[in-house]
Order: sequence, then C-alpha cells, then structure tokens
Amino acid sequence: MSLIDSVEPVGTRLNPAQVAYLQETAAMARDNLQRAVDLVIVHEGYSVSGPEPPAALNEPTVLVAVAAWDRFTDDLWALAKDLPWRGPGRHRGKLSYSYLVRPRHRNESAGPDETLPGGAARALVGLLGTTEPLRHFSVRLVYDWRGAETRFTDATGLGLRPEGYRRPAYPDEPWEHLTIGEVVYQALKLRSAVAHSYLPRMGDVVLPEGPNIPPEEIHWLNNPSQLFWYSDKKDGISVQAGCAQGAPGESLPCSYN
Repeated sequence: MSLIDSVEPVGTRLNPAQVAYLQETAAMARDNLQRAVDLVIVHEGYSVSGPEPPAALNEPTVLVAVAAWDRFTDDLWALAKDLPWRGPGRHRGKLSYSYLVRPRHRNESAGPDETLPGGAARALVGLLGTTEPLRHFSVRLVYDWRGAETRFTDATGLGLRPEGYRRPAYPDEPWEHLTIGEVVYQALKLRSAVAHSYLPRMGDVVLPEGPNIPPEEIHWLNNPSQLFWYSDKKDGISVQAGCAQGAPGESLPCSYN
C-alpha cells in the first residue's frame, strides 16, 4: 500500500445534491485566486528604477492568493462533514483544514522528518471517494527568484514523506526538492506571518530548541534554510516580488478538475 492509499478520509462521499455545492465552491475559489492574479498584473504594470513602490503589493498578493486556498478548504470541510450548506465563503474553518501535508504533532507516532496527511487531503479523499486527485496534482512552482531569471520546478502529486525519511541538507537549492503539499504548508505559514506581522521570527536563522517545543515547530518544514520563500537579503524576512508572483501558483490545486 502506498502512502497516499493510507490517507484516512474525512466524512462521506459527495451526494448528488452536494455536487452543485462543490461547483459553487470551486467557482468562488477561482474568482478569489483571480484577485491575486490581478494584483500581479497591477504590480507588473509599473516600470521604475531604484526602490520600487509596487513592492507594497508583495505582501497583499500573498495574503489574497493563500486565502483563496484557505477558503476553498474550509468549505470542503463543511461539505465533507455534511454540515448545513450556507453557500461558499460562509463556513467557519481552521488552519489545520488547509494543509495537504503537515509535520507530526505531539504524541503522534511518526518519524521526525516524516510528513502526514493534512486536513485538506483527508477532506478531498472523503468527498471524492478516491485518492486519485492527490496523485495527479500538477503545478509549475516558482522555486527560485534569486539572480537574473526566475526558475521553476514541475511538482506532481501530494508527496508524503515516509517514516524513515531523512531530509538531506540541500545546501544549494532546497526549494527545488519541495512537493506541492510542502509548498502549500509553507505558503500558509508565510500568509500567517504576513497577516500577523511576525516575519522577523520566521527569518530566525535557527530552529527553536528545548524539551517543551512542539515537534511541528522543529520539523524541517519550518527550517529557514528550507523555506521556498526565504529572502536572499541578509535579514531573510522580506517578501520579494518573485515570491509574491509565484504565490497564486501554490494555490492552483484549488482549480484541480
């Protein structure tokens, strides 16, 4: 049995009445994502030399792009749990609902570098009655905007890491080796850091230590040297234009058909 086959579903498979609700949810997700794309287009409409005023759009672009995915998965959970349908955008959610993969939590039996299925993966399996979408997500991710040219990597599938997995150091380009689920996890972390103004903490050069630190906080997914969005500036805390422009791509799984 593959790792994806072992994903524990949430709720029950879509019934005929819920298919229309899912279509409404997907349409809203596409509209929300378009708002982020519009911000990128506005950003690119400027042409200046020196410090660029459009840099003010970098953080809002990340917020809007990741929110499109976040809202989509909150509504998926409402469908999976068969809650009374109030329409897309009207259901309460939790951050945990948005993860495709996640680190282990305290008291979970899992390897230190392993990744486990997140709430979004479990809801999709429950609603669709199959793991196939998790195998066939395919996204061209921006993984490096440092230097003269933006670089991309093609990522396919959820990309769960098994119990015995040990993350290599990847001293040069660790971002190229992230899976879709891992990039979505880090994008959610970046969105929260922007929304609550704690980017400086995310830019710390070392992971926290101590016996009472939750295991998810010391997982390699939260290691600054492994973050896809980590700045090449000395402080490591800025959201650069390339990162912001790549953020809509990390939310494209919400457009999976």
